[in-house]
Amino acid sequence: MRTHLAARLATLSLLVLAPLCGGCGEKLPPGAVPPEYAEAPLKDEVKPFENALRVSNAVLDLIEKGDTNAIYEQYLDPRLKQKATAEQFSKPLHVTLDKFGKLAAYKPMQWGFAQNTEGGMKLLYSTKIVAHERGWMIYQFQFEDDGVYAKLVGIAVQERKAGAAPAPR
Repeated sequence: MRTHLAARLATLSLLVLAPLCGGCGEKLPPGAVPPEYAEAPLKDEVKPFENALRVSNAVLDLIEKGDTNAIYEQYLDPRLKQKATAEQFSKPLHVTLDKFGKLAAYKPMQWGFAQNTEGGMKLLYSTKIVAHERGWMIYQFQFEDDGVYAKLVGIAVQERKAGAAPAPR
């Protein structure tokens, strides 16, 4: 069952990394900052997820540097590497960057976490709001909820719309 879920996540999350156009609300006006774009210390109840935040930030740093191969090699779950090559993984990310421009900024201590179970696998979602040159994006990093949170089982990127909650879908 886990292999089936890993294959599904590889197909749905990694290969559809380009922003989803859905969501509610209007685009944020130029210069507007999402209200959730604020840093805060980790609360006691989410401290067990600290490594997921660290990995999420490290992946954003690599995106900022344009090093998608390092993301693939260092942070992608081995089950997904069997389903997607580094080139397949990188291509949708480059589509996002082409449409919204380079990653301009993110706040390391801006965070959001949610847990869910899909296909029998427990997942942790680490959500980050990220500024690009031409818009705000919601990055959702997906980890197996194994208590370690070192390898990604999926990434989803969506344009941040005004009024859209930056929570997992």
